[in-house]
Amino acid sequence: MANNDKYRTIRLPKDLVAEIEELIKDKSLGYVSKADFVKDAVRRRLEELKKMKKSKK
Repeated sequence: MANNDKYRTIRLPKDLVAEIEELIKDKSLGYVSKADFVKDAVRRRLEELKKMKKSKK
């Protein structure tokens, strides 16, 4: 399976990317790249939303 089949490109506003770049300079936060930060942020938000959805049932 080609790498392109596993990943998709998204676009983010430049100011948001600049904030991410500033944050990940602090290596104690544990992020090694913008992609690493964004994947973590999206995963966390998805989990939040799933929990909210379950509690509404």
